[in-house]
Amino acid sequence: MVLQSGDRTGFLAVLTHPYESSNEDNNPRSSLPLTEFHDWYESEHIPLRLNHLEQFLCGARYKAISSSKQSLETNAPDWLALYLLSSPDIFTQSVYTSLREKRSEREKDVMKRIEVLVRITGEVLAVNSPPQDGNNKTGTGFEPGLPSPWVLTHELLLDDDELAKETLATWNNPGDAYSSHSLIRSHLIKVLESGVARFGLGVSEPRDDPHGLKSGYWIVHEFATKDGAEVFAKKSLGSTSTQRDKVEWTLWEVYKAYPCIAQGNLKPN
Repeated sequence: MVLQSGDRTGFLAVLTHPYESSNEDNNPRSSLPLTEFHDWYESEHIPLRLNHLEQFLCGARYKAISSSKQSLETNAPDWLALYLLSSPDIFTQSVYTSLREKRSEREKDVMKRIEVLVRITGEVLAVNSPPQDGNNKTGTGFEPGLPSPWVLTHELLLDDDELAKETLATWNNPGDAYSSHSLIRSHLIKVLESGVARFGLGVSEPRDDPHGLKSGYWIVHEFATKDGAEVFAKKSLGSTSTQRDKVEWTLWEVYKAYPCIAQGNLKPN
């Protein structure tokens, strides 16, 4: 689904790193192989949400490719699931909370073997797109068909909604030094709640965790090319100006976008 500014839309991001046992691990059963991780996502986690709940407008998964650090940390989240929902109010309603309260035994077992899990809920505060010249293909966003092949995520270290919106607009101005011809659109997320869990144990103060958020805004940029995303990250997010303090970013490559009941494109079983 491609959103337009003005829609009051919920946003959910789940960043995970499945546990990988080492040769020194005395309990190899604690490992979560990627095949098992993906099978659980594909056959249980995604269908419970997108196949049954109309509040889930779309969903897509991405794999981490690079980051602002020299290399991806060994225990950094390397899988990202993004969802847009009909309203941010859904996060306090039983249709959503029951998904976590009534986990299956299979899901409980998988969750115990996820080394790092970061959950971000929020509201889409603004969506901006640079002007299109007719040759650019904006694709289908986070829906099947032509999903955005690359997304760049990072925090926005501000504390004012209007200033955050102004910064987002600047990134989508083709005449600005911080813009990119590869940029499809940018989402400004006002974070409602974020938390970090390790091996199923919740962390009460996620800001003390290196993978927790430090600000109230999270940005998701969609890009048409990897090179365009990396150039944008280096010249825009590496700035030390007042509005663009240097932040850590991660570049993700699309893994899969999913059909859902809200889109009316589910295939019959």
